[in-house]
Amino acid sequence: MTAEKATGPDRANDQPRQDQNTEATTLQIAESDRKRLATLQAKFALRGFAVIPATRGFNVVRWNLTRHCFDLDSLEAFARQVGAV
Repeated sequence: MTAEKATGPDRANDQPRQDQNTEATTLQIAESDRKRLATLQAKFALRGFAVIPATRGFNVVRWNLTRHCFDLDSLEAFARQVGAV
């Protein structure tokens, strides 16, 4: 027995609506947090690190090493740890 492909109205329910967000992105942070992020990125850059937005959080990269930070608080804590703040 083979399954038939759904078409028409039944097929429309298989896919998420366009206004439905399935993944959290770093682009959806508050305006006040954008300034905080920009400041942290600049301070990391002065120490030779790059801050790269990830699907969930941020990746801090230097040479061949990467550290994932889940949010701005953990990013700031890591900045303190490496002397960037």
